[in-house]
Amino acid sequence: MRPKFYIFSVNDRNTTANYFVRALKKMKFNVVYLTKNFDARKLKVNDIFFFIDPVRDFPFFLENAKCQTIAYLIDVHLQLKQRLLFSNFFDHVFVAQKEYVNIFKNYRNLDKKKSVHWLPLACDPQIHFKKGLRRQFEVAFVGQINKLISKTRYKMIREVLPRFYTNDYNKFYRNIDMGFTY
Repeated sequence: MRPKFYIFSVNDRNTTANYFVRALKKMKFNVVYLTKNFDARKLKVNDIFFFIDPVRDFPFFLENAKCQTIAYLIDVHLQLKQRLLFSNFFDHVFVAQKEYVNIFKNYRNLDKKKSVHWLPLACDPQIHFKKGLRRQFEVAFVGQINKLISKTRYKMIREVLPRFYTNDYNKFYRNIDMGFTY
């Protein structure tokens, strides 16, 4: 019997977690998508609990989970201390920024059953690749530029992008729009 995947993330159609849901369902896994107030004591031994950044909640009693627990931590340069603390609740941690892997390895108490790995962000060709389009922009940006969250990104975008013919980098882009923009 295949394990049941419990994916815990935000309730947002543009989140990274949705790519994992699609891939797991394509491989015929039973996937349950959770966004808040989940009691991890309900997990069974053969289940897999997969925590994917960003999140707005944290599951209750995760330390008592009987199954394998996985975290995919994205943008770990933001709120690093919080993510380091979170990482101790998981058997396996994947980090999107390669230069932070050793920081997590050194922070976590790793035994042979626990691990930290690099897993770079990627794209889904079915959603992001738009064949036969001509380039519209010299430079394009799709993402968040909240100066309270990332002052460096905000400053760089505000200084660099106005020098080029670019998209409206203040606009919110849906995943399906990214291919047209890039």
